[in-house]
Amino acid sequence: MGSRHGSMGSGGSEAQKGMMSMNIDASTDIEGRRALTVTERIAGRLLRLFESYHHGQQAVCDVRDLDAEERAGLKDWLGVGDVALRLDGEPRYGIQESCFAGLWWVGGAEAKMVFDGYVEVGTYPQVMRRRAGVNSDIPTMPERADVPADLMNAPHVWSEILAAVAAFATTGASHVINLDLLPFTAGDHAWLDQCLGEGAISAQSGGYGFCRVVNTRIRHVWRVRHYNASGHLILHSLEVTDCPSAICATPEDIADSKARIVSSFADGS
Repeated sequence: MGSRHGSMGSGGSEAQKGMMSMNIDASTDIEGRRALTVTERIAGRLLRLFESYHHGQQAVCDVRDLDAEERAGLKDWLGVGDVALRLDGEPRYGIQESCFAGLWWVGGAEAKMVFDGYVEVGTYPQVMRRRAGVNSDIPTMPERADVPADLMNAPHVWSEILAAVAAFATTGASHVINLDLLPFTAGDHAWLDQCLGEGAISAQSGGYGFCRVVNTRIRHVWRVRHYNASGHLILHSLEVTDCPSAICATPEDIADSKARIVSSFADGS
């Protein structure tokens, strides 16, 4: 599997700039030394997360014991990555990927960037998996009498979804349905929207251009929309999977993030 982050984005370069300024300031003023000391203290926690991480398992570190100054220092150093998520329901969550792919902030959903909860290393946060299964529906094929006669392809897509959901439950095999390849009427879209419903998870990613992802009320079924630079929809698909690849960090991403963190603190020592 390839990396979602083929190269370091703007967040990564800002993190590097922040690291360099912290190293320089540390030799000239107390505030800089304080920032570097705080970051070094927290670095041990971050590195332990990566050490304990194995594919399919998550590593979590509570940061609520940090004071405001420490959280601010950690915020500045980790920066903002490609993916942001909102989980509605009770409780609500706001999740932001750091500029180190696969290192996530998880906390309350009231602020755009959250620093009052915990950090987690993984392909995606585990609270997302749990929330995706809440109030999910078991999909069934409607009675023929309940399917409008003027529909073109929506019933066929629904049958494909049912088969893909069943297959995923037994084999774990993901499946993608490209809705742009099929003639769809307004009635098709409305009927399929009603069948799928809306879930509690929404996400946006800048890893592959701009992408919006929402889950449906059918467990493991996601809507994925990709947009071009002008904001026009260029790809609309349904994915049957635990988490769409557009918002997942790959094992390669996570290994690269660990190497960058190790290198950063080695250079700053």
